[in-house]
Amino acid sequence: MEIAVRAHLINDPAVQALVDTRIYPDVLPQGVVYPAIRYHRIDTPRVYTKGGYAGLSRPRLQIDCYATTYVAVRNLAAAVRAAMERYPGPAVCENEQDGYEETPDPPVYVRTLEFRIWHRE
Repeated sequence: MEIAVRAHLINDPAVQALVDTRIYPDVLPQGVVYPAIRYHRIDTPRVYTKGGYAGLSRPRLQIDCYATTYVAVRNLAAAVRAAMERYPGPAVCENEQDGYEETPDPPVYVRTLEFRIWHRE
């Protein structure tokens, strides 16, 4: 599912215009060029019926948007949210929060989006 989400974001014109292919699983590479995106799966609740596992899950995927300015990270997050609204899942944005990291050089703004995605395994 994560590979499909990455491909979906890379193929979205608005997201691609901002990050090109700088969309990474789990950690950003050392020396990354901003803006960039990091994603990882937080959890994977599976759907069960009386007959057992139904073959469906609803993983929660965290997508972190990074940029060197607040306006740029807001714009990137808006593009990601719009792209994910068109993801064939469906994908629902359940949470969004802002952050700031002083450690990288230069410091970066972060906007975290959490999506719940229905998925057939």
